[in-house]
Formats: sequence, C-alpha cells, structure tokens
Amino acid sequence: MIFHKMDVTKSADWKATIDTAVQKFGRCDILVNNAGTSYKNKPTVDVTEEEFQKTFDVNVKGVYLGCNAWTQQAIDRKEGGVIINISSVGATRPRPGLVWYNASKGAVSNVCFVRSELMPLLTIRRLQKVLPPNWVRIRYEWFPYVHS
Repeated sequence: MIFHKMDVTKSADWKATIDTAVQKFGRCDILVNNAGTSYKNKPTVDVTEEEFQKTFDVNVKGVYLGCNAWTQQAIDRKEGGVIINISSVGATRPRPGLVWYNASKGAVSNVCFVRSELMPLLTIRRLQKVLPPNWVRIRYEWFPYVHS
C-alpha cells in the first residue's frame, strides 16, 4: 500500500498519482472516485460562488479528471479494469438546502451511464455505487475490448 497526497481538482496531480501506482505495482486496474465535499445546509440564495465552485470542482471535475487519467493508462496498456464512482442518494432524492451538492452528485451518477461512449477500446466494468444511509445500489456494465 502507498499513500500519495493529491488535489483531485488538478490534472497534474491525477497524472502523478496514476503514474505512481503504475510504477509501484506495474498496473492500475481499479479507480475509485470517492472524494466529495459540500457546504453547510442553507437556502440556495445563500450559497456563495466559492462554495458552489468548490463543490463542483471536487465532486464533478475530480471525477472527470480521475476517469480521464485512469482511462489513458488503461488504453496505453491495452487492458480494461474497474471504475467506481461514488455518488449520493442526493442525486436521486435531493435534500432541501443542498441544491448544488445534489446537482453535483447527479452529474456523477449520470456519468456512470454514459461513460462507455468515452471508452470504446477497453473492457471496462463500471460500478455505479450510490451509498445512501440504509441501502446500496450497484449497477454493473461490461464493455468489450476492441483490438485496434
């Protein structure tokens, strides 16, 4: 096991993290996008632009950058793997006072359904894992590896 400090909102940090994993273990088969943030529950009009931006940068941009960094190394080694994007029950059952957090997690859930369009050359097992307080729903999909 290794620890690699990073900022999920920085492309260079994702590249360095994936490169470190590949260097240490020879490959990186699994990506878990689990970083997330929110703001204090409050009326939408009281959410600052900075709070909004941080929420979307970490919750959405972080998933985007992580998926892209991981996918590139998987393409380079011509193998597939697993991407696990952690969302929230707020994506499908939004809570009052967290409009922009709920929207960001909705984006994470939606990317699980369309990500296959972005990875046509790999066998990717995507797991959409939504973790509300009392239940877990997992969606599995397999995509065939296409030799180029």
